[in-house]
Amino acid sequence: MNENIKIFSDGLELLDRIKPIWEETKKYHVDKSLHFSKDLKSISFEERKKVLISKAKFLRVDVANNIEEEKDVGCCITTIDNSNRGEIDSLFILERYRKQGIGKKLTELALTWLDKNGVVNSSIMVACGNEKAIDFYENFGFYPRNIQLSKRQ
Repeated sequence: MNENIKIFSDGLELLDRIKPIWEETKKYHVDKSLHFSKDLKSISFEERKKVLISKAKFLRVDVANNIEEEKDVGCCITTIDNSNRGEIDSLFILERYRKQGIGKKLTELALTWLDKNGVVNSSIMVACGNEKAIDFYENFGFYPRNIQLSKRQ
């Protein structure tokens, strides 16, 4: 990983900081979505934040910052629910900074945190249209288990 990248880790305290990266994540998924672009486009950061807070017994936010540019370039949100199930809820690296090991480092930090908190059942959801992410997650032992279909409204 680039020596100019520093990772900041915390809980809710960092959630508002990642709003600009979350907005980029949203644009990415809106562009990639095969059937639900309209639904994704209508979700606000505040709505997403409420969902994360309501489902999480514990929440971790990791932010990758390019200290030379003073710019946040990626983030990972990881949660543990009341049943002690862990999930990497969001992982996104700005396009210019991909293929530099940042996503790998953020994922490793998330999985280490889940392990330290005794989570034995971890998951990651990959949106349709973003299937290339599956290969990345398979490097960490995650494999497709189900395909869930949703009806458009």
